[in-house]
Amino acid sequence: ESTFDGQAKFEVSYFTSGLTWRMDYVSICNPDETVMHLRGYVRVFNNSGEEYENAEVRLIVGKINLVEKIAELARRYAQPMPRPGTARYRALEAKAAQMAFDTAEDAVIKAPKGVVKEGISEYFMFTIQGRETIPNRWSKRMRAVDAEDVKFDIVHRVRAHQYGVRPIRFFTFANDKEHKLGESPMPDGMFRIFRDNGREGLAFLAEQSIKYVPIKAKAEINVGADKLVVYERRKR
Repeated sequence: ESTFDGQAKFEVSYFTSGLTWRMDYVSICNPDETVMHLRGYVRVFNNSGEEYENAEVRLIVGKINLVEKIAELARRYAQPMPRPGTARYRALEAKAAQMAFDTAEDAVIKAPKGVVKEGISEYFMFTIQGRETIPNRWSKRMRAVDAEDVKFDIVHRVRAHQYGVRPIRFFTFANDKEHKLGESPMPDGMFRIFRDNGREGLAFLAEQSIKYVPIKAKAEINVGADKLVVYERRKR
């Protein structure tokens, strides 16, 4: 029931399927293998059957409880459109004009999208700055992490039953401020490592799928067998 007669703005919230995303990490370490330049990219896939035009993209890291979300939407109610000439009506007009200006500006400026990160209870939300149009059966890639001079340690492990007889080399680092990271958790994704060969080229070292890395937690990447390290077992 409504006591207002006239046009009103309203918001429609609904669930859909076929929208997925993943993280891809690319690391380039220096020739001495002491620091690396780490970049992380978010790729959003749209296989929903619908085109999302001029959409604000927000990505949630964590498990969403749909039952709680549906209950939250059910508690919402529509607000009537304010009468022309009132302060609230003028505020809505100004907001609509600003959104139209922002949309036109995004269409002209094709700068790399930034990512705003914020914690929400046990979840973490990545909000892509600006707006994106993602056609059906297309994907969009946006940069989410860009950290230079990330220090890492090299650890060797010998586990014949797991890795074979050769020592295995690992790059280890922490997702914290000391390592130029720690602004947000690192979602699951594919991690690729390259080494600067000092001749304006790159050498591929390793590729590994990593699990979710919380803030202040450690990550380790298996770089493979180290042929330069020789070990000898001794009985005591």
